[in-house]
Amino acid sequence: MPNAPGFAGGWLLFSEIGTETGRNDQKGFLLIYEGIYTGVRNVKAHSLNHDLNEQKAAQYLVTLSLLARRVEECNDRP
Repeated sequence: MPNAPGFAGGWLLFSEIGTETGRNDQKGFLLIYEGIYTGVRNVKAHSLNHDLNEQKAAQYLVTLSLLARRVEECNDRP
């Protein structure tokens, strides 16, 4: 997963990386994905002790929905 939306070797392009704005968008979503993977997925998947309640679960689903939509809109790296 960490290589999929990267700059150098990644194959998903969220934005046109030929502009500073596009590079910022690409970098920002890369950091969001890494944060979700590390801070949510790893923690919740590897422990029976968590503070997950209905409201937090709904918030995670909204965040993941945004990320899934951005992946669907991506272009493959040429």
